[in-house]
Amino acid sequence: SEFLHNDGYRKEGQSFKLFVFSLIKGHFCLKNKNIIFDDYIQFEVRSPVQIFCEIFYQSIRERKSFFLNEQRVFLEGFEVREDIIKKTEITVSFLSPVCVSVPFCEGDKQRNNYLNPKEPEFNYRLNQNFKNKYEAATGRKPSGSVFLLPIDKEIYKKYVTKFQNHIYITAWNGNFLLKGDIPALQFLYETGLGAHNSQGFGMFKVIK
Repeated sequence: SEFLHNDGYRKEGQSFKLFVFSLIKGHFCLKNKNIIFDDYIQFEVRSPVQIFCEIFYQSIRERKSFFLNEQRVFLEGFEVREDIIKKTEITVSFLSPVCVSVPFCEGDKQRNNYLNPKEPEFNYRLNQNFKNKYEAATGRKPSGSVFLLPIDKEIYKKYVTKFQNHIYITAWNGNFLLKGDIPALQFLYETGLGAHNSQGFGMFKVIK
């Protein structure tokens, strides 16, 4: 688990941690620019790395409480699932927003230009990330590409996150059509689509 959190799998200078998690779900209110959950919360974690799943399972099974953002939370229950992708074309809804970016230099600083799903370069960069991630994890090149397409008449929303108090990450929530071969879609279901998966971006569920 320390390897995944601190180092990860590497390909072309990139590090892939190979786990992803959803946004926290639960009833909340806003107070002084803070989000306050006032009842039960739930979230989902996935990874294709078996040892990560086993360690995570043992950790939550043996403990009754955790600290989440310096707040103590008590575990009421958990569920272990092994979902299988069965089709090459699926309708997905994001449980944490999908982020695709293009790095560029501004002076001596590296910054990111975040792409809209309707931009032509979006799927090219999405595939570049997927192929590097897949090869880093498996040592093999994937057999094909994947495509994430906005659904006609469906509204997808911009989601901007302030990260580490000074970085703003632009991502997208909503329903999309996702195409690819089954091993590729299964891999992305477990690792997340796009960038920043281990920071809580790119988890999706299959709705059709």
